[in-house]
Amino acid sequence: MSVSDKPYKLVLLGKIDSGKTSVLIRFFSGYFVQMYDPGIEDEYRTVMKVDDISIIIDVADPCSGDEFSILRDLYIKQSDGFILIYSITSKESFEEMKGFMKRFIELKTKMRMK
Repeated sequence: MSVSDKPYKLVLLGKIDSGKTSVLIRFFSGYFVQMYDPGIEDEYRTVMKVDDISIIIDVADPCSGDEFSILRDLYIKQSDGFILIYSITSKESFEEMKGFMKRFIELKTKMRMK
């Protein structure tokens, strides 16, 4: 079994209170957090096995508020991909996914043009 040298960086995107961090903590730790004190940003790391290769995955969980859009854009620019999370009880959180996808593609396209 070999180990990937480069960590793959992902950014978690979604509306405030959509359950982004709860899903992430559940995935990484296996338990559900009842109460969570949100911060401006959190980062998580795990190692996953894919085709007998150990891959390091770093997931950034920046705060979703509009006042943190510069920080979120920075994470998007540094990432290799994204994870979109929305609440099944909020159509608004689902609709907001279009904006996150558009922004991700827009920033990545600008970076390739440089």
